[in-house]
Amino acid sequence: MFAYLNGKVTHREPSLAVIDINGVGYEIKISLQTYSVIQEGQQSKLFTYLSVTQDSQELFGFATESEKKMFLHLISVSGVGRNTALVMLSAMNVSELADAIINQQTAVITKVKGIGKKTAERLILDLKDKLAKEGFQLQDESGMSSALKEQASNALVSLGLSKLVADRTINAILKKYGTDISLEELITYSLQEG
Repeated sequence: MFAYLNGKVTHREPSLAVIDINGVGYEIKISLQTYSVIQEGQQSKLFTYLSVTQDSQELFGFATESEKKMFLHLISVSGVGRNTALVMLSAMNVSELADAIINQQTAVITKVKGIGKKTAERLILDLKDKLAKEGFQLQDESGMSSALKEQASNALVSLGLSKLVADRTINAILKKYGTDISLEELITYSLQEG
């Protein structure tokens, strides 16, 4: 029903946020990943999923479209409810979760509270091929999503750098600043180095 909500965050907790849009406050369940992105008092856009059951209506919000897609994949698996999916997305980011499912790392998945071995195996069986086919990007050895590195490389090439120089510069930046930087920072630092 709602694709996304864009408004001012008037309240946030680790599991929920309230977004004010033209004087209406929408209470949205969120993951810790989303919580770490949004800030109280700031304008935010959350991609949403409305869950309507016989007993309740709940709105779930995600900072990225990939987090929302992963949530929808998780709740499509028998035995994984909406709250369990949210716990999984709080325990691991989308890349880590996709990596664990695609590489059939049952032990990694069962570390999430409430996920037993059978559920982890069901997740792997049901989602492994879907996630790989949809291109949920795995983390490379540096710990950064290969899709993010590819986007940065393409941007640098479009700005005039050769592919080889762009890739070398990106790797140097990641060694210098670590993998916990945004795409924009990665491109900016690479341009300053190059």
